[in-house]
Amino acid sequence: MSGLKSLIALALGLVLGGLAMRFGAPGLIAFVKLLTLPGELWLSLLKLTLIPLIFSLVASSTCATMARLGQGRMVRTSLVLIFAFLFLSATYGVVATQLWFGTGLVPFGIAPITNALAVPAAPGMAELIKGLIPTNIVAAASEGALAPVCLFALMFGVFAARTAKDRSGGMAQGLEHFAATMLAMVDWILIAAPLAVFCLGISLSMTLGVQAASFVGQYLTAMVAIVGSMMVLAYAGAFYASRQAGAPFRFRQFVVAALPAQALALGTQSSLATLPLMIKATTTDLALEAAPSRASLSLAVAIFRFTGPAFYVSGALIIAHLQGLALSPALLVLAIPMGVLANLSSASIPGLATIYAAKTIVMSALGLPLDLLPLLVALDTIPDMLMTLCNVTADMALAAMVANREQEPSQG
Repeated sequence: MSGLKSLIALALGLVLGGLAMRFGAPGLIAFVKLLTLPGELWLSLLKLTLIPLIFSLVASSTCATMARLGQGRMVRTSLVLIFAFLFLSATYGVVATQLWFGTGLVPFGIAPITNALAVPAAPGMAELIKGLIPTNIVAAASEGALAPVCLFALMFGVFAARTAKDRSGGMAQGLEHFAATMLAMVDWILIAAPLAVFCLGISLSMTLGVQAASFVGQYLTAMVAIVGSMMVLAYAGAFYASRQAGAPFRFRQFVVAALPAQALALGTQSSLATLPLMIKATTTDLALEAAPSRASLSLAVAIFRFTGPAFYVSGALIIAHLQGLALSPALLVLAIPMGVLANLSSASIPGLATIYAAKTIVMSALGLPLDLLPLLVALDTIPDMLMTLCNVTADMALAAMVANREQEPSQG
């Protein structure tokens, strides 16, 4: 379902809820409150599918990534650079968000928590590590503890990839079918997303009043600023690539060559759609070797979304701040690998269902309530344009680094 439709539905819900609270008679207010019930039921149905969806996505994505490790030195080099960039992205998300809070521009606790039992404790690092390895994974899943579920799915995917080498298909093929089934199920539920977001918008507006507009504005402003600033990091990667030994281009050439792909990225919000333009820019305009450039770009489009970890981590931290939840340093550290893991589970299969799953991974790991999740995905339609723009730039920078490394032996 189009994120734009959900965004429009959210705006209408906020306006209707605000008007009802401001001008409505008691009977009208009671009637409008009844409209929030479908949204609550839809949210419960969505939560019902999240654990199997997240397990299948993390396990199948891990399995596919492990399978790629045996495809040659160039692929291994690309994967090392990809995960280095992803951890940099998640770390940047934590640091940039904390610096944003330090400006005092984001008010603390303007959105009251709807579920008082969801307030996270402030565990130390030892308690967090122990919590990642429960004695009963089923019990952990039933309690909504998604961090240990993700760790188990990660391990499951690794060993599924190993067994696939010895048996035709093995568990790896089963995981792909499982993930496809769960995605189809969640996509079916998300057909009703605009209606549900409309109802949840009414609930948010009637709960917060005029603060609902402040909540939406604060979230959007922070996300646009943090994601947009990541263009500096993407261009820094391109500058480094232009300074590598034997690089056949200069940084200025990269900036010019990337413009067509960046323009298409803004229009389509799809890195995959820009792949032909990225290949042409790197092989023709930047004079990079065709084979490593094409291979690394194809791999980047499949599993590399540079802004993803920062986006998921920053979004979760902003929601915690707006809801008045002070996260411990240990939880901030935990957010970094969880952001990378969330990105891994969503990068290869684009769609609204995987965005829900990825954001849930980080928010649940930090102990945050999920009631606002559908509203956030609707709001994320706006920063998504900047995300795609930055991702395409980072993809080209990665391809240049890999191609330069592949050319080094021939120049010695």
